Amino acid sequence: MFERLTTPSSQITSSIERQRARLLSAMSLVLGLVTLFATPAWVITAPNFSAAPWIGGGVALSYLCIYLLSRTRRYLLGVALMIVATLMLVISTLITAPGPLIERMLVLKFLLITSLLSSFFLNRTVTILLSALNVTISGAFFFIPGVPTSFALSYFVFLAAIPLLGTVGAVLSDAYRKRLNESEERYRSIFAVIPNGIVLQQQGGAIEACNAEAERILGLTQDQILGRTSTDPRWRAVREDGSPFTGEMHPAMITLKTGTPQFGVVMGIYTPEGELRWLSINAQPLFRPGETLPYAAVTSFVDISETKRHQRELADAQRRYRGLFEQTHDAVFIMSLDGEYIDANQRGVEMLGFSIDEIKRMTIAELSAEVNDSERISQRLQAGERVPPYEREILRKDGSVLQVDINVELVRDLDGRPLHLQAVVRDITERAQVRQRDFELALEKERVRLLSQFIEKASHEFRTPLSVINSVAFALARTEDADQRLVREAKIKDQVARMTKLVEMLIQMNKLESGQEKVSYIPVDLNSAIQFVIDSVNRSASRNPTIRYAKEASLPFIMGDRRALIEAIQQILDNALRFTPEEGLITISTGVAIRRVWIEVRDTGRGIAADDLPHIFETFWRHDEMHTTPGLGLGLPIARRIVEMHGGSIEVESEPGKGSTFRIVLPAPSFFE
Repeated sequence: MFERLTTPSSQITSSIERQRARLLSAMSLVLGLVTLFATPAWVITAPNFSAAPWIGGGVALSYLCIYLLSRTRRYLLGVALMIVATLMLVISTLITAPGPLIERMLVLKFLLITSLLSSFFLNRTVTILLSALNVTISGAFFFIPGVPTSFALSYFVFLAAIPLLGTVGAVLSDAYRKRLNESEERYRSIFAVIPNGIVLQQQGGAIEACNAEAERILGLTQDQILGRTSTDPRWRAVREDGSPFTGEMHPAMITLKTGTPQFGVVMGIYTPEGELRWLSINAQPLFRPGETLPYAAVTSFVDISETKRHQRELADAQRRYRGLFEQTHDAVFIMSLDGEYIDANQRGVEMLGFSIDEIKRMTIAELSAEVNDSERISQRLQAGERVPPYEREILRKDGSVLQVDINVELVRDLDGRPLHLQAVVRDITERAQVRQRDFELALEKERVRLLSQFIEKASHEFRTPLSVINSVAFALARTEDADQRLVREAKIKDQVARMTKLVEMLIQMNKLESGQEKVSYIPVDLNSAIQFVIDSVNRSASRNPTIRYAKEASLPFIMGDRRALIEAIQQILDNALRFTPEEGLITISTGVAIRRVWIEVRDTGRGIAADDLPHIFETFWRHDEMHTTPGLGLGLPIARRIVEMHGGSIEVESEPGKGSTFRIVLPAPSFFE
């Protein structure tokens, strides 16, 4: 209560001036109350002193005015009024009081108050003038009749010595005040430019000082801030959860009560305009030597409203992102640049069968069935390359493999630095199964089509010799001529041989296509194999075209199956013999190219049309639909399959009317291995 009654005006910013104003306020309040109660006693005890009520009332009124002035920024007027009131009290009492002059001179002691007041509140010039006035008044008694010289001398010495000490004190006080003002000005300038809001609160919680930043943050003027306490309801302080932040729990109040500093306390206050501002507050206690409780607390605070707004926006964005993250039907994984899992949504947990904690302890290598490819994709992303969605297989906790579609991207920060990888993974097992079923169905359809085609072509190939056998057998049964019977029997044997060869070639083709043909790889001399085929052809027929063989003497051996290679060469040569007239020429040559050996069969037959070239290696294919062309349509497919089994290929060049060239190309041993 007394502290509030003596709090100086908020317009007084200097701490020294505020102390003086507080002292004057306290003195005037106490003296005024004393005068108010002492005046009636004075009037009662001095009934002959008729001026006593007026003097007492005037003094009490003066102290009231002095008190009121001490609560304003013009408190020095109150000091002047107190000095004048004291002088008037002394003079009026000295003149009007009854009794001998010597008794009335006792009131001169009050003159000391004027010197003391001046030395406390005013400068040394005023103090010297008042001291001189006191000495003059006391010295005048040497010239008043009836006043003993010794009595006047004692008053003179007393009233001269005390003002002299007051003058010396005023001089020293001026020097001290000057240094103190300079120091205070330095600290005030620092106090003013500090970017934090700062207030000084006394023991009762009243704010005694504040800087400009505090005014800006709180939205109040200095007059509105000074004198206000933490318990003032106008702060409308709230906590982060929206509950009221009572004044007793403010950081400064806790510091003032306990003496312990408070740091980083978050408080929301409403400005006069109704705006909610969030503050981060620190409170530091101030102690006097030897005391355990602080006499004041310095509170600093910063406006973190913008930070709180960003935090709310970030939290809202995180909630929205988390909602999308968890609600999407696809699995979402966040991985570090090193391939370690950072987070996964619930769909990802369900997809893999691991708990979220288990996933966070794993790496891409532990879940991906294609580790190296995953690492390459990560490197491509970090290099700035965009990777389109791709399909992969991942491992589940139960060991099963899951077919997934992955869309992965590199997430960067605002400065473009890589942060982490984010992958959206979709289970396409059903889609893959449907696709596999479609593929298998298409494969089965193709197999059935090929089988049907094969049966159709095979039946056609068998139907022709069977028809010949049937008609010849019918004629054979109706002739008695022995020579005719022999001719017809020979025709039947030829057709049976043709069918036997067809069956053998079909069996061989089936083995080659199904991989049942057993091949033994040994060094093979191709020149020797070709010569063997030529000799076999020359022995089997006498009216073949001329066969010329130009072999490469240094032809290296190749790794292969001699029997199968002879079969392939035989089929190519048979094809040339079939379409080359007797007067024609078939040239067989061998040679070596880079990492390759080749066998070339060139004929001078009728050639192959350009439209027919893509079909010559098809099973049962012949260029005429009626199959009047000699052959079974299996020789070239068998030859190509054997060559391909040896890692080679068959090249064909042909021009109608000029002949054809078949070139078998096989890998040399070092390349084949």
